[in-house]
Amino acid sequence: MEKVNIYDAKTNLSKIVQEVARTGEPVVIAKNGHALVKVIAYREEKPNTTVVRSIVA
Repeated sequence: MEKVNIYDAKTNLSKIVQEVARTGEPVVIAKNGHALVKVIAYREEKPNTTVVRSIVA
């Protein structure tokens, strides 16, 4: 997992987002060497039909 400082993340946010979306590999954004956030690829969540069926039944 790549780690990027907050200044570089601000400067290159578009590139970081495109890379994460393309590869699925998360990127950690840090300030003064301390991790602040993790950028992860968005995945559409599918409803768990088993749970939904059991609730409806």
